[in-house]
Amino acid sequence: MDEAIQEYRQLLNDTANVVEEIASVESWHEVATSEAAREIELATTEVESQLTESSIRTAYSVVQMGIHVCVQHARAASEILGLQISPLSVEVLARAAVETAASTWWITEQGIGARRRVCRLQLLRVKSAMELRKLTDEIGDANTDRRFGENEEDVLAYSTMVGLRPFSNKSRRQNARCELDVLPTYTARANDLLSFYGASHAYMMLSGSAHGEIWSILRHFRDEADTADVENPLRRLVPNRTAIRGATSILLLSMVSQIDATFRLFGWNEDSSQSLLWWPHRITIPRVMGWEALRPDEST
Repeated sequence: MDEAIQEYRQLLNDTANVVEEIASVESWHEVATSEAAREIELATTEVESQLTESSIRTAYSVVQMGIHVCVQHARAASEILGLQISPLSVEVLARAAVETAASTWWITEQGIGARRRVCRLQLLRVKSAMELRKLTDEIGDANTDRRFGENEEDVLAYSTMVGLRPFSNKSRRQNARCELDVLPTYTARANDLLSFYGASHAYMMLSGSAHGEIWSILRHFRDEADTADVENPLRRLVPNRTAIRGATSILLLSMVSQIDATFRLFGWNEDSSQSLLWWPHRITIPRVMGWEALRPDEST
């Protein structure tokens, strides 16, 4: 196997292992002096606040789930790379991973406070419920028993229970608003994350493979040199080293961005068990992938 590809596979697996341990139930707790601890205390002690600790921690738990989703995508991508075939499927996995990471990264934005975190989660939930309704309408099932997932009414009832103002602009053509926040589109969320880390072009590239765009598919094929039939040109699927490196980078970035955000939110310091696991490995990633820098952390 190509040495570089083997190194990418190893890095994906090693990163997935470390990230999975950091995001485990045993490790998933904030430091007493952290932003998360302060905003929980503030939001649950304010006289006019109806937020509960559970409602705030639900937003944190969605971040944890997003991390584990990206870990699974990374593991699957590593297995595909081991087959030494075209990285088309790896690009599709990378796109799915960055969309998941972009949503949780949006929730964990620094300094927005507990109320806005819960609002942002509710916006993601109501959008999800709207998409589910399109599916159930298509198959002729009202989802009254919630076996497919929560309905819009459930999300609205929860918002009311925790004292959030009703959604506005909630339709299939407009992005919903919850108090100060408007839900960005999938593309906007992904581009915001990737632009922050200096990879603004990547989402469109990955989307080309996911959507089966001809320009993207052709990147993974090569003309058969020995064909003499110019009327029937044939192409052979081949590994594309540039695409392999790019997709691997985005899969790693999807995990890195979420862990970086969690470190800031939970206040995990240099002496924590999470830091002892993460920072030595975090320094390795730019070296192997040839990245000039990895925003936003400066301690590496």
